[in-house]
Amino acid sequence: MTLNDKKKFSFADFVRGVFSNRFLIFTALFLIAGYFVFLPYKEAGKSLVCNGDASIQHYPALAFYGSYIREIIKTLLFEHRLVIPDWDITLGYGGDVVSTLHYYCVGDPIALLSVLFRADQSELCYNLLIVLRLYLSGMAMLCYCKYRNSPTYSSVIGALVYCFSGYAISPGVFHPFFTTPMIWFPLILLGSELLLEKKNPFVFTASVAISLLSNFYFFYMQVIFVVMYVLLRYFTINKKLDFKDFGTMILKFFSFALVGIMIAMPVFLPNIVSLLQSDRISVDRVIPAFYPEKYYLQLPEGLVSEFGSYYVYLSISAVAILSLFILLSKFRKENLPLIISAFVLLSFLLLPKIGSAFNGFNYVTNRWVWALAFAFGYIAARALPMAEDLKPLHFLGIFACTGLFYLACYMPDKEISEQTKYFFIVLAFCVFLIILVSAKLLPKILFRNFIAVATVFTVCVNGYYHASPQAANWAGNSHDKGQAFSRYYESLARKVNGFPNEGEGRYDGAKSMFDYNTAMLYDMGGTGFYFSTINPGTAKFQNEQMLNYSVDQQYRNLDGRTYLAAALSVEYFMAHENTSHPKLYGYTEKVSEKVYTSEHTLPLVYVFDSVYTDNKNMTVTQRQQALLQRAVTSEDYGLPDVAPEYTDYEVPFTVKNAKDVTVSENGFSVAKPNATMTISFDSVEACELYCIFEGIDFDPQGDVNETNVKIDCGKIKQTLQYKTADNNYTSGKHNFLVNLGYNENGRTEFKVTFPHAGEFTFSDFRVVAQPMDTFFGYVDKLADSGLTDVEVDKDVISFSLKRQKPGIAVISIPYQDGWKATLNGEKVEIIEVQGGLCGIYVEDGNSDVVMEYNNPVKIPSYIMFFGGTALLTTFTVVYMKRKKENVPENIESEE
Repeated sequence: MTLNDKKKFSFADFVRGVFSNRFLIFTALFLIAGYFVFLPYKEAGKSLVCNGDASIQHYPALAFYGSYIREIIKTLLFEHRLVIPDWDITLGYGGDVVSTLHYYCVGDPIALLSVLFRADQSELCYNLLIVLRLYLSGMAMLCYCKYRNSPTYSSVIGALVYCFSGYAISPGVFHPFFTTPMIWFPLILLGSELLLEKKNPFVFTASVAISLLSNFYFFYMQVIFVVMYVLLRYFTINKKLDFKDFGTMILKFFSFALVGIMIAMPVFLPNIVSLLQSDRISVDRVIPAFYPEKYYLQLPEGLVSEFGSYYVYLSISAVAILSLFILLSKFRKENLPLIISAFVLLSFLLLPKIGSAFNGFNYVTNRWVWALAFAFGYIAARALPMAEDLKPLHFLGIFACTGLFYLACYMPDKEISEQTKYFFIVLAFCVFLIILVSAKLLPKILFRNFIAVATVFTVCVNGYYHASPQAANWAGNSHDKGQAFSRYYESLARKVNGFPNEGEGRYDGAKSMFDYNTAMLYDMGGTGFYFSTINPGTAKFQNEQMLNYSVDQQYRNLDGRTYLAAALSVEYFMAHENTSHPKLYGYTEKVSEKVYTSEHTLPLVYVFDSVYTDNKNMTVTQRQQALLQRAVTSEDYGLPDVAPEYTDYEVPFTVKNAKDVTVSENGFSVAKPNATMTISFDSVEACELYCIFEGIDFDPQGDVNETNVKIDCGKIKQTLQYKTADNNYTSGKHNFLVNLGYNENGRTEFKVTFPHAGEFTFSDFRVVAQPMDTFFGYVDKLADSGLTDVEVDKDVISFSLKRQKPGIAVISIPYQDGWKATLNGEKVEIIEVQGGLCGIYVEDGNSDVVMEYNNPVKIPSYIMFFGGTALLTTFTVVYMKRKKENVPENIESEE
């Protein structure tokens, strides 16, 4: 045939091409399956924004990120400046943008699409990105299967098994970024195959870089699995160990992975530094040797149904389980590595310490099971073609495997779920199809189509039992369509009848008034926060003040403590008229409905004339009083070193009406759940009243790892939440101050209710009264400390002072590495004051201070980024050049 010959192209050729294209087939089946998986949400009128972490963390993070990127683009287009803000005062008490939000969106290339959606469209963006991530996961799986020469139809089945696994449609919807590793992991494995075959390193290095940019937490897991994969594949390909070749291979993988890590450094390095400064990694936790007995009894069924215990969300398709049975029954040596991989991964589910190891040796969770879903998807891709030619002996093996699995699920005295019943119905149907196709009674094309239908049906069943109100009802746990936006942007304003959104002053309030991360979407400073990474200065401040929160990175307000509110420059307080939460003392002036302010508030900057350095042995109530009297520092800086004046006093009390509670010197012994006792004392008037627990611990009766002790004092109702050492989410806190609020007329008792039986021990338990008669004087003196102007912007805080004497200016933001300051153009030191806030020594006279924040590792991280990008470009060009040089000369076409 000559080059001039033209093959006639018919419509039939086009149809055959379309229906043989794995990507088009997968897209069609994905749309069908996806419609039914998400149908319960549609029928219930729900969005995919679930209650809990999804609405509190993920949604506001994505909405904030879209606005954040648009602001960068706007500045670039209209001001011709590339400004990427590192710090924002709306993140808690003020925090680093990258280290706070990377876990959710910053760095993830898919989250960049949020720039296309206005704030009122952020819910639509959120929903679309969930579906898009699932689709891209399946496409990534298809790319890997295609390179491994898996047939089209079985590759599509494997991709559907993977992208609609229980992990994908459960945590993948509840925590959208949890599907991030599902996209990049298959591509890293594809890049690994190319490297093992001494081909272009681009796919491997780029996938490593993008995966790490997207989420360093899941990248850690991927590193473990990739190392296992590469070693297994190397020894599968190379039957004998050649130390030189093996060493070269290890060096090559390490080098190209390192280049990928260098490219990801602008996001990765700030997060590693922040993680190392966090108290979360140093919390002592109890990791049990084994899971509870109930877990092991339910695990076999949990592989194929809605389970979720310790994050084992799998709901593996019947087609994939059957594929494993086929591999076992029709054993081939080349499939041994795949079988070993499956059983090794399954064995990982048996020991809590492995779940802890995959979670960075933190608490026990199996968030790595996306890798098990990938293994079963690939098993389906490899094993289904083998099902078309089985012998009777092979069927005996399949029947035996099915029977054993059936017995494991249908344990005596164990109720089986409807979802599992459907699993076995589909499994039996698929076995019947295999019998027919192996006996040549069913054409292969029909068999493949029926298997595809069975897979889609299983996916739809799993979706139904996951989301339907008649089953697990995850859809019922989601917000009504359109509510996510109104929850943040409209509901708060509606509650308070016009929120004073002026961008000045922080706000605080009762728990019922707003969600944790509302401030970041109102572009105001707040006192609530709930993200996984917290500013270390904030954590230190809260721990020193014994704020009543059991988790460092989750706090809604200042617990109504007026001294803390003044020190943190709270201007507004929001509460219902008859709230059961403590109100801030002095906040009586109404700004609008349910919004109050006070004549005695402090700006973001205030100045002390004296310091207090002998502050290590102060009690918690002395510490909070010192916040408004002295700059609490480690050095005197030439200023008067004077002890604060303390007006708090301990209130003697007696325990009465103790029902099922035995009181000892060092604790309470609670005999039954909901036991109560009353703490009685002489009348305490015109004070904030505190109940303080120091060194508290709880040894519960029964399977309990946290307790919520209720403390009721008049109309004030408070809760002390304590998490034991074996609770996954403990921050290791043992010191709590529970504020029972201010009362002018006095109180004589409060009631304590213990919801769980067990032994409470503590180093100290006391009741303390804090008179407020001197409070206004302290605040007014600081408010008149010479501040003439203050401005807060992204990364910049500037203020001017007119002083008659030197002092320490306190800036009520958390102390954090990265802040630099100049005073009248000269560099000055930023010091840590007040147990976690920023301070600057200022001279008398006029002072113009400018504080600028740059993440301290920003410059080295970008140097590494550009270096890694240059190296990857060089490697790719060199490879392409060598490949071109090795291509033989073109052979001329025949005439």
